[in-house]
Amino acid sequence: MSKRMRQGQRDKRNYIIIGLCAVVAIMAVGFAAFSQQLTINSTSEVTSTWDVHIKDNGVSYKNAVQATSTLAEKTSNLVATFACNLTTPGTSTISYDVVVENKGSLNAKLDSIELTGGTDAIAVVTSPTNASLATSPIVLGPNDETTITVTVSYNDISTVPTGDELRTNIVAKLNFSQTNDEPSSVTPSGTFVYAYHTTDKCITADCVSSNGFSNTVTDGVSDYTMLSSYQNGKTYFLKYEINSNNEIQNAWACQKFSFIDEPVCLQGGDESYYGTSSTGNRGILEGLSSAFSSNEGSCSINDGAECHFDNSFIYAWPSGRIDAYDNQAYERCRVGSNNVTYCR
Repeated sequence: MSKRMRQGQRDKRNYIIIGLCAVVAIMAVGFAAFSQQLTINSTSEVTSTWDVHIKDNGVSYKNAVQATSTLAEKTSNLVATFACNLTTPGTSTISYDVVVENKGSLNAKLDSIELTGGTDAIAVVTSPTNASLATSPIVLGPNDETTITVTVSYNDISTVPTGDELRTNIVAKLNFSQTNDEPSSVTPSGTFVYAYHTTDKCITADCVSSNGFSNTVTDGVSDYTMLSSYQNGKTYFLKYEINSNNEIQNAWACQKFSFIDEPVCLQGGDESYYGTSSTGNRGILEGLSSAFSSNEGSCSINDGAECHFDNSFIYAWPSGRIDAYDNQAYERCRVGSNNVTYCR
């Protein structure tokens, strides 16, 4: 091979090496740019939060027949513990409410309720049941809450058991998971009933019923025009939610003002419903302040929040008491502590 040919081959090889080096350099520059872009994107933050728990003071004794409660408490974020004495087989029963709230930003689904503590003699059931959750799931959006009822009773036995059969320490664990499903309706399941002349002080559904329901509906206060109270010129009334056990689940005092389409209904019975200046019953009335002032009414948001127009008033007290009434006739409906209600 001649010297010129050998020189040509070396030159060709050098060109190839230079070309490969150029390709590698270009790839390195591209990778560096790509890496820089990834680094920029990695500065984004995830701000979603998970915070589902039983409310403080959210475990409470509800109703009892031939039974007494000895324990009802929240023992961890999603665990409640109960204990009770059942005295009469075939009759004894006691129920508890567990209120769960979602204070995070993620939707939460109630997957199941784990119960321990029942025996062959003692039955423990929940509402909702695990079977009903499978077909009608409960999904809490941010700031939603739901109530689970736990009922303890004797099975079909004729004598009071002893020893292990009498064990009544009940533990309910609530299993929630993150979900993309839409939240359930925040209105608790139940039947809404209305009354305006329950002159006796009532705390049970039977008491309210014996004093006369004005109307029974299933979809909330939008049907207030059918109420006897409204038809008879009385714009204040009581609203109740009655559960499947014919028990009062929640109680509201309501007032209808002429310039607001729906009645103003404030939930009573618990001081936690009063809230701060932007939440709870106080927040509801504060939100209506401009509507009242533009219609020559007024609202006062102090230790006790109240709004009035002409002779119609509605008050919310930090104690949990609600008054809705006609100031001229000195007639009113009230929800007091523990959902004790009456009108006069």
